[in-house]
Order: sequence, then C-alpha cells, then structure tokens
Amino acid sequence: MKRNSPALKQRALGQIESLIVLAQDASLGDLSRRYIRISRKIAERMDITIPAHLKRRYCKNCNTPYSHGSQVRLKNGLVTVKCLNCGDIRRIPYKPSH
Repeated sequence: MKRNSPALKQRALGQIESLIVLAQDASLGDLSRRYIRISRKIAERMDITIPAHLKRRYCKNCNTPYSHGSQVRLKNGLVTVKCLNCGDIRRIPYKPSH
C-alpha cells in the first residue's frame, strides 16, 4: 500500500477520531492530552485535515479537551470558548438563525 493511499488515509482518520473521543474522558488528565497530541501528529504525517467537529473539542494551545465547565459565550456571530487549563480564548464564527 502506498504511503498516502486513500485507504491508509481513511484508516488514519478513524484512528484520529477514536483518540479524540477517548481523550474526552475527564478522568484521564495527562493521558487525554497525550491522545490529542498523538492524533495531531498522525494528521500531520498523513497530510490529513482534522474535521472541524473534532478540532473544536480541544484547546489548540495546550491540547486539553474542553470539559463541561469550560466558559462559552455567544456574541456578535462568534462562539467564544475559554480553556480552563491555560486561559487561551478561541473564537469560532457562526451564523445566527433569525
């Protein structure tokens, strides 16, 4: 199988998704950050973009998954999420439905 064949990329995407879902378990702590780091490394090596619904589950700065206690605000067409671990703020645009 070629290094960047579609089948290999699909398998890597499955691994990335399962690692990020595993990282959502709040009791894991450092292990969850490690899972996210590994998934980002897999995506980088395989030249895969992590889907947006998975990217938005963790802090890009410290690789900590967002917990249920994270600060989330909706204002002026932006979702603002603040990481409880490092204090990094992430702004994600959205279209409000009227």
